[in-house]
Amino acid sequence: MDAQRALLDELMGTARDLTEEEKKEHKEVKWDDPDVCGPFMVLDLDRKIRRGRDRLAQDAAVPLPTTVRKTEQLSALEENIKKMLVQVEELGEAGKVDEAEALMKQVDVLNAQKTALTNQIDNKMAMLDKKMELCETCGSFLVSDDVLERTQSHVTGKQHIGYGMVRDFLAEYKVKYQYI
Repeated sequence: MDAQRALLDELMGTARDLTEEEKKEHKEVKWDDPDVCGPFMVLDLDRKIRRGRDRLAQDAAVPLPTTVRKTEQLSALEENIKKMLVQVEELGEAGKVDEAEALMKQVDVLNAQKTALTNQIDNKMAMLDKKMELCETCGSFLVSDDVLERTQSHVTGKQHIGYGMVRDFLAEYKVKYQYI
């Protein structure tokens, strides 16, 4: 219930249920208000960045067992297809054309499965080839060799700029007041 209330507060504001008189006295808290603790927002972000780094390290270290399993399935499918093609040829030489055609339809079904499995493996390998990195300013995951336009749109985004402003303010504050 509290989570739903918090979600509604986030979407519609905390003054959504107040009367007009109560709304006059109510003050909506925004991220740049003096009552909001900037260091907490950045320390919380630092925790998020640390978790992201750990996640990237885990993803790089662990091989995907599903890809290995699918490769084994692909090999088994290829063997079945070869065996069935040999049987089709034998049936054709023996003059059993109807049985050979029925078996050939099964081979076509297996070929379709093989193609689908090959596409799945290729997609998994493409995902592994994408090198992910973490934005040290806002904690977002980025593809390291991504298109320049997408990287630029991230750097000019509201979230990235906002966290950068908070970090700059804290750096100036630390220098000004010798706060460490």
